[in-house]
Parts: sequence; structure tokens; C-alpha cells
Amino acid sequence: MQSGEQRTPAAGAGRANQKLRTRNAIVAAAVDLMRTGQDITMLEVAKAALVSEATAYRYFPDLTSLLREAMDGQMPSPAEALAAVADSNDPVERIAAATMCQNGR
Repeated sequence: MQSGEQRTPAAGAGRANQKLRTRNAIVAAAVDLMRTGQDITMLEVAKAALVSEATAYRYFPDLTSLLREAMDGQMPSPAEALAAVADSNDPVERIAAATMCQNGR
């Protein structure tokens, strides 16, 4: 953009959409890497999201904050985890169901 040139609303919206797509790509890459069960680094997440490590750090100040956001919504609520055994009075069965649900089985 040259000096004196004004941004159009469409240009501003396009940039906001690009930022959202980048952020979503970083989070999705983190989710995918978390599913592998291996250690995760910000560099690995950035590579998987096809962005630079610096870009990943612009969106998330540290790996912990990125992983927190990536985990948000990935785990079922207690009610969802226990829905299959809601009528069971067997505590072992209920714990087994919750554990299997938590481990993605």
C-alpha cells in the first residue's frame, strides 16, 4: 500500500480472513501432531502448518498456549464420556468406559 492510499473494507476483511486461516492451520497441525503421541515442538507444528516458526510464535506466545487451544473441545465432557454406561452401577465399568473414551477408543 502506498502512502496516502486508503484500505478498503474488503482488503481489511481479506487480511483478517487470512489471519484466521493461518491460526486455524496452526491449531489443526498441533491437533494432528498431538494424536501421534510423540513430543511436539513449535517448529514441528509450524512445518506441519506450512508456516515459519516465527509466524507460529506470532499467533501463540509459547507451545503451552498453543496446545491448550488445540486440546479445547477434543476431550468429551464427563457426561458424554459416561453416556454409554449411564445405567450401570458398576464403578469399574464406568471407569473403563471413561478411560477408553479419553484415550480415543
